[in-house]
Amino acid sequence: MVPQSAFTDVPTAIEEIRSGRMVVVVDASARKAAEEQLRQAQKMEAIGQLTGGVAHDFNNLLTVIAGNLEMLEAGLNDPRQRGLLKEAQDAAQDGAKLTAELLAFGRRQPFNPKNLMSASLSPTLPTFCAEPWASRSSSEPS
Repeated sequence: MVPQSAFTDVPTAIEEIRSGRMVVVVDASARKAAEEQLRQAQKMEAIGQLTGGVAHDFNNLLTVIAGNLEMLEAGLNDPRQRGLLKEAQDAAQDGAKLTAELLAFGRRQPFNPKNLMSASLSPTLPTFCAEPWASRSSSEPS
């Protein structure tokens, strides 16, 4: 039997047919291209899932950090310390923006943030959020 690699051109295949041998020529390039596209899609899916998981965990950490920075802000009077706190809050906010972009990538959605905060609600929100903290004493269990 002649190896498949021996039929590299049409004249060779025609000569084999004349000698009484059956020649089957199959173009597998389309199948190979489809398999490569499938492998690439599977890689991108895995990267998306990994990115989404890491971004979700990172967002949870940033939420704790931002919350603690906000609670510290109320007790600071020194302008230098307030400046340092503001830098930390800005960095946490930048991290949250990056996390949102990573989550959008993980979902394969275009990143298109929208401000959902109503202008009429935003002045009352800090008071609304602070009330549960103010009413709880430090001796109560969390």
